[in-house]
Amino acid sequence: MPPFFVDSSFYIAVLNRDDDFHQAATVLAVALDTEDARTVTSQAVVFEVLAYFSRAGAISRARAADLVDRIRSSPTTEFVQLTPELLDAALDLYRRRPDKRYSLADCLGMVICSERNITEVLTTDGDFEAAGFTILLKR
Repeated sequence: MPPFFVDSSFYIAVLNRDDDFHQAATVLAVALDTEDARTVTSQAVVFEVLAYFSRAGAISRARAADLVDRIRSSPTTEFVQLTPELLDAALDLYRRRPDKRYSLADCLGMVICSERNITEVLTTDGDFEAAGFTILLKR
């Protein structure tokens, strides 16, 4: 099974019971735990998750921090650190697509996916679909 890239919206949906995609994300998270699925995520994704929960109270902050610990220590998740080369490639994509609303974190994810031939992304973010990737959480 090829790896999936995991974006912040997936992790947020797993943790946030009020998220429209919570149930679907939870089902996928359980399936990923029981299969030999490989995932890839980035340091920027973790920053987005922690930023999202930063004002949600102590319990949500603790749950988000625990999730980050699990991501970083998971034997089935590749946790991509930001490097100068990766940042340069993401900035290049960001500059080349002024017609899109891609965040820098999205551009980092797209570069990582392209470099690793990843086509499926665990996200609700339609920007990945606009960039040619298959998103796995849709309405």
